[in-house]
Amino acid sequence: MKILWSLADATVAEVQEQLNSFRPLAYTTVMTVLDRLTRKHVVTRRKRGRGYVPSGAEPRSGASLRRALAQRLFR
Repeated sequence: MKILWSLADATVAEVQEQLNSFRPLAYTTVMTVLDRLTRKHVVTRRKRGRGYVPSGAEPRSGASLRRALAQRLFR
């Protein structure tokens, strides 16, 4: 989520590039995780060209974000 917030208008490839500095991940893995987070309404995405641009659905605020994520992930 920190990467999505820091890269306001990033593609999946750009998110993958940032994640690779921590741990190498395949493009399809990053795309799958972002898709699942989109279905849980944690991430939003909008169409740009042939692909989608993901972004965080929740504002970046400490306790309220953790509470919202826990509620959405464990429904």
